[in-house]
Amino acid sequence: MRKVTLLALAIMVLTGCGISASSGGKLQTNGEVPYRILSVNAGGGYFGGLAWPQGGWIFVAHSSGAPGALPEVGRFRPDGSGFKILNLPTDPSCSRTYYAGFGVLHDGRLAVGKVCQAPAGVSPSASYAVIAYDPASNKADQILPLQNKFAPGPVSFDPSDQRAVTAPGASICVTIAYLSHQGVEPIPAVINNSDRQWRLDGYFSTPSGSDCSQTARADGPDWSPDGRQIAFFGFPKAIGVKGSARLDVPGNLYLLDPTTLQVRELVHDVSYPSGARWSPDGRWLAFSARDIPDVGRGTWLLSVETGKFFRVSNRDLSDMVWAPDGTQLVGLWDNGKNLYPPQTELDLFDVRSITHT
Repeated sequence: MRKVTLLALAIMVLTGCGISASSGGKLQTNGEVPYRILSVNAGGGYFGGLAWPQGGWIFVAHSSGAPGALPEVGRFRPDGSGFKILNLPTDPSCSRTYYAGFGVLHDGRLAVGKVCQAPAGVSPSASYAVIAYDPASNKADQILPLQNKFAPGPVSFDPSDQRAVTAPGASICVTIAYLSHQGVEPIPAVINNSDRQWRLDGYFSTPSGSDCSQTARADGPDWSPDGRQIAFFGFPKAIGVKGSARLDVPGNLYLLDPTTLQVRELVHDVSYPSGARWSPDGRWLAFSARDIPDVGRGTWLLSVETGKFFRVSNRDLSDMVWAPDGTQLVGLWDNGKNLYPPQTELDLFDVRSITHT
């Protein structure tokens, strides 16, 4: 999975300068759906993960790029204007506090992962919580408690906003799990593939320091708007594979029923996927991949009802989120030159020709 997590912001980033388009961007076409390249003036530095709650702001993780600089949370308008860094609270019990890894609560607030670093020499080195930020009042409240078992990436909530599903991401040892007021809750779902069986909670019984080669990977969970399904990517072919090669095996797109724990496979052997992200009406899953068998490379909308693919772009975006009304997607695009810092864009796609027909 190629997405920003709390601990990998400096690796998966987006440059905040060097885009020549005017505010709102010039309308572009790549033979798929129209899009605009957004120009966000952050004064340099880098961007990461995205969230788009109600209220007219898109939120991003931002780093200035200076040595030792901590990630920050920024926001901008959908036309790229008005960039501003949020002033989120510092926890006095932490040696350093920073925020990254987003989600959207059903009450309209932004959910943000909180990292509480411990003093040097103290183990564990960090604890993790989730706060809710209200864009209207500029108020932030901690909604899920500190815990040190699971470093969350993006978080996605059930309709009650009492339980979130997340995964650390960008790791050879990773699974999906719940976060609640009780802390980390493993998911005891069993997944059967043609030649192997594995459990989502197997990660938690893996000995510390293990290479995790005896279990699969699972990443990128997103809860459906009605709460009945969780989409995620699972990588059963990682079983028996060691080291960074575990990140290179293809994955399958699954749907998990959180009540029955039944798992259904939607798409098989997806190379380097990002997403998946439910549309606000629950009819579509947006995700990207370097390759999907018989479909190809790019960013796609998958109809959950029919199983049909609709191409948004021939670019495989590294992250994407829906507009609250489901008419647009904003995503991060890396031009593929493997530079550091990456030469990337914020692309805004108008998908209503697909979703509203």
